[in-house]
Amino acid sequence: MNPSPVVRTGEEGLVTLFLQATLDASGDVSAYTRQNGIATLVTATTGIYTLTLRDQWSKFLGMRILFEKATDIAVRYQIAAEDVDGVKTITIRFYNLSSPADLADPVSADIYIEVLVSDVAD
Repeated sequence: MNPSPVVRTGEEGLVTLFLQATLDASGDVSAYTRQNGIATLVTATTGIYTLTLRDQWSKFLGMRILFEKATDIAVRYQIAAEDVDGVKTITIRFYNLSSPADLADPVSADIYIEVLVSDVAD
């Protein structure tokens, strides 16, 4: 594995990757503001997004997502799948808080995503 420049935490092997982007009225990325270790965020279908990392990592440890501007629909997220040591992707599902079983796109918002990974094998 040959990681791109990333933010290293104080603990050996732990790395924080991040992306800041603007989502348009359709929920698609209209502009990337800041990226570090994350290549793209792409809408697969309504409420389902694929985050692609620049490099492979030994382990996925977690993530958090914050919205800087209000979205038209209040959403919560779920990590549906991850393959950081293979195809370098994380699949995220967003659900409508008003209708918890329904997938929904976060729209008209700035999104900030942090991913915690490790480059140390078990």
